[in-house]
Amino acid sequence: MAYSLSGERPTIAAWPIVLVSSMLRHLAKAAKKRRRRLAFTALLEMDEHRLWDLGISRDDLYRAIKRDDFDIVAVRDARRGLDVWPPA
Repeated sequence: MAYSLSGERPTIAAWPIVLVSSMLRHLAKAAKKRRRRLAFTALLEMDEHRLWDLGISRDDLYRAIKRDDFDIVAVRDARRGLDVWPPA
């Protein structure tokens, strides 16, 4: 089968590359989720006062573990402006 232009390729010839790249993307996303979950569980082992020094609470960590789109940095920055006392 001849092609009219020398640079033309059928789309079928490119599908293994797309398959491999999508598989690698999926693995990278899964690894990122696992690292994030491990970091949050390590933070859950900390004392309340240490978490307070970081500007987060246990409730924030639980919400961050349950939802992927939770922005813990925004919560921490918003809490820094408040005049509240640390947990007793």
